Amino acid sequence: MPSLSIIIPCYHDQAQVSALLQQLSTLLVLPSEVIVVDAASDPVCHAICTQYGAQWHRSDPCRGKQLLQGAQIATGDILWFLHADTRVFPMHFQVLRRQLNVVPSGAIFALLLMVHLSGLC
Repeated sequence: MPSLSIIIPCYHDQAQVSALLQQLSTLLVLPSEVIVVDAASDPVCHAICTQYGAQWHRSDPCRGKQLLQGAQIATGDILWFLHADTRVFPMHFQVLRRQLNVVPSGAIFALLLMVHLSGLC
């Protein structure tokens, strides 16, 4: 099964990062790593990441640079980029894992299916 890295860019999103990391910590199957790339270099965000075992990295305030930095740090076979205000439910993660386990090129399908299942489109 391919390993999964979750990358979360943020900027003054302490409450959202905390909620997302808390939610990720309750999943039955955890990602290989969670990387938070913080453009605000906020010590509160750093403490939240430490609390949940996520990696914390500071970055310039530029979403593109944050995404690139997270991708360069990540060690997983699959990179999953999430906004700090995203909510991930076990069903979504199971669909993603199942799809990646069957056909790695199906990752885009799994992500689109997750958006559809969550009612966002």
